[in-house]
This record gives sequence, structure tokens and C-alpha cells, in this order.
Amino acid sequence: DPDVAMKHRLQTPLGGTRELGSHKGYGLAVMVDILSGILPGAVYGDLFQRTDRAERRLQDTGHCFIAIDPARFRPIADFKRDMDDFFDSLKATPPVEGQARVYVAGEPEAECEARRRREGIPLSPGLIARVGELARTLGLRPLV
Repeated sequence: DPDVAMKHRLQTPLGGTRELGSHKGYGLAVMVDILSGILPGAVYGDLFQRTDRAERRLQDTGHCFIAIDPARFRPIADFKRDMDDFFDSLKATPPVEGQARVYVAGEPEAECEARRRREGIPLSPGLIARVGELARTLGLRPLV
């Protein structure tokens, strides 16, 4: 219920309303474009649609990686405690209809890795056959 959320100042995506800082979402999106697009000389904003890059099929994808040491800001134990609390609050959010639960960033990938370590990495029969042919060509024993 959005009225309840507003009354209790519950978390909304990047502010939600002007009063709660919705402009921050815009600012964060702009910074992502600057750091991942303009800074490395890649596509930013609607540049892909406004130029001939679509016809040339040049996406010019850029990346930006930033490392932050939380210990430079505060005691690491306090940071970890607050991160655990924050993730717990995210995971306590009721999931949208049709979904079993709420995930935090990296959780689906971590679960997939754990499952593949237990059960192995699934390979299609076609890929197994192609790798087998390549192995025989190189004089190696096929996988299966």
C-alpha cells in the first residue's frame, strides 16, 4: 500500500517521490552513464539510438569498477553488522506475486555455483558431441 509506505517512510526505489529524494535515482543513473559510458569512451544515454552505431552494430559497451574499503569510513565490524541488517530487511520484504522470495545481489549466482559444485555443470548433448569431436581431432580422450 503506497499510502502506508509514505506514512511510515518505508524504503522506496531510489527515493520514490521528490520529497523522499526521487531525484537521487536520476542522479545515480547519470553517474552510471558518466562512469561507464562517457569516461571510457563508450555509449551513454541515448547515444546508441541517436547515431549510426545501431546500423554499424557497434555497441561500445563500457565498464567502470570501483573498489571501496569500508574500514576507511568506520569500524569494519559495525559495517558488516549493518550490512547484515540491511540485507535481512531486504529479504524480509514480501516477494512480488509469482516469486517465492526476494534475492539480494549475487545470491542467485552463489546458489547456482553451489548447485553446480554439488551436481556438476550441465552440458547439452550437442556441446558434448562437439567437444568430443574436437578431442578426437586432437588425439585426446573424449569427455564421455
